[in-house]
Amino acid sequence: KTTHFSLYQVLGSTGTGTITPLAGADATFTYHDAYAFPNPSRNNAAVTFRIEPGLADSVSVRVYDLTGRKIHESSAFNEQVITDPNGLGQQYDYEHVWSVDGVASGVYYYVITATKAGKSDIHHAGRIGVIK
Repeated sequence: KTTHFSLYQVLGSTGTGTITPLAGADATFTYHDAYAFPNPSRNNAAVTFRIEPGLADSVSVRVYDLTGRKIHESSAFNEQVITDPNGLGQQYDYEHVWSVDGVASGVYYYVITATKAGKSDIHHAGRIGVIK
């Protein structure tokens, strides 16, 4: 009997914080997918922001309340190659975990931005619910 199942994969690393291109993953800088989960966040569960833009130079996220006030901003994204759980195959994946401790229940807007030199930025906007 099992209560959890995860997919794992060997990743390449240059040791400099960047991903080494691996066979099977599309490195082309283009929008593949982006989302936040769990949505809604319940009982202080941390929210993970994920974007799959191919190989990016940098990724950032900004979170706003309903009045438009920025309540969170970060460019601390973990980089990895994953087999996407939504059936998109191997993807270059960037994830940031947001602790919602101290954040009130409500709906928040987020914008994830991926950048690469010489290319147009990739933006993804969405909403995340927080239920305390």
